[in-house]
Amino acid sequence: MKNKIKEIIVEALNEFNEVRENKFQIKEELVLVGRFGVLDSIEVVNLAVDIEERVLEKLGFSITIASDKVFAKNENPFYNVESFTSFVLELTKGQM
Repeated sequence: MKNKIKEIIVEALNEFNEVRENKFQIKEELVLVGRFGVLDSIEVVNLAVDIEERVLEKLGFSITIASDKVFAKNENPFYNVESFTSFVLELTKGQM
């Protein structure tokens, strides 16, 4: 399941990359947000909505990424591709 979720996230990031001037190389340690992040706050929101839709379409799970769980974390789940993948996987666990 983790690989499927990572594929969904990478697919969404590839689409974001297609329309950006400043392209980025997608890898697990790619910093998404923060001082060295490649996404601004609007792009993070758009990515979250896009991932929610893709997870529903491809996996049949309805998840909400922007929730209290995000703020309850000690570390930012949006920090990089790996942490975001793990966070989305955690959200789907109750639905499997």
